[in-house]
Amino acid sequence: MRVAVVGAGAMGSMFGAHLALDGHDVTLVDVDAAHVSAIAERGLTMRFASESRTVRLRATTDPVHELAEVDAVIVLCKGWANDVAARSIAHALGPTSTVVTIQNGLGNDTSLATVLGPECVVSGTTTAGAHRPEPGIVDVSPITSAGQSITQLGQAGDDATVLQSTRDLADALSSAGLPCEILPDATAIIWRKLALAATAGPLTAAMGVTVEAMMDSSAARDLLRGLFDEIAALALAADVEFDTDAVWEHAITTFQAVGAHTTSMADDFAEGRRSEIDSFCVAISKLGHAHRIPTPTHDAIGQLLVAREQAGGLR
Repeated sequence: MRVAVVGAGAMGSMFGAHLALDGHDVTLVDVDAAHVSAIAERGLTMRFASESRTVRLRATTDPVHELAEVDAVIVLCKGWANDVAARSIAHALGPTSTVVTIQNGLGNDTSLATVLGPECVVSGTTTAGAHRPEPGIVDVSPITSAGQSITQLGQAGDDATVLQSTRDLADALSSAGLPCEILPDATAIIWRKLALAATAGPLTAAMGVTVEAMMDSSAARDLLRGLFDEIAALALAADVEFDTDAVWEHAITTFQAVGAHTTSMADDFAEGRRSEIDSFCVAISKLGHAHRIPTPTHDAIGQLLVAREQAGGLR
């Protein structure tokens, strides 16, 4: 397959490299010139649990002029960049191309579909993980290295050719060591992922601590529960299948297991980058207002983190 990965940070680079190693024609698209240059000069170094491999693949900061037509696009940029990102790759979509977003948060499918059309946009989520310690190098998480992650995709419209493109991408990912399945509707899994990412992410970012440190604080755990309960209330109001007790138990088990892990949002603030807070607390606050459901914890933490980004000249 001809695949473009838009947002070639740790996760995007990792997805692209897996596909390239399995023989697919992959182009990474990112605004980070240092990362793109490193890949052009030395290749992308993937550090797995038991080995390192260098992957040669295309990477560009200028998709408008350098990206040819593709069969599929995987979107992993920050949600606030969706409009610009979608416009930059629109010319590379054919009539059967599929655009898959496995970004965190709410509203990514809508913002992409506004530019590209709802018939080609597919939502999903993934448990795969990676970290980029420096340009041109990606560390793959142990669960991903072992082939035990799971990527789950929903479906776009009723166009049979787009549905087939989505199946082809799912098969390609599975063959490349990133198990992938297609569900009739990905809404429930997106909300369950949101219940983890949009709670620990903003809270650890606001505190400037690891997940372990968050869990060691009784006050932080109270805030964590507040964030979670507001998400659960909104999910139920939107008729999303959401077992509150089971998802909460899974969240706590996950947070306790990851230990001294720095969330991507906490890492963004530590490194002076704009975060995904618009797709997390800000989107949840807007949805709460629309449903007339109070979201005071998301309101406060979201406003705090937006204020920090404004103060740092990031927005």
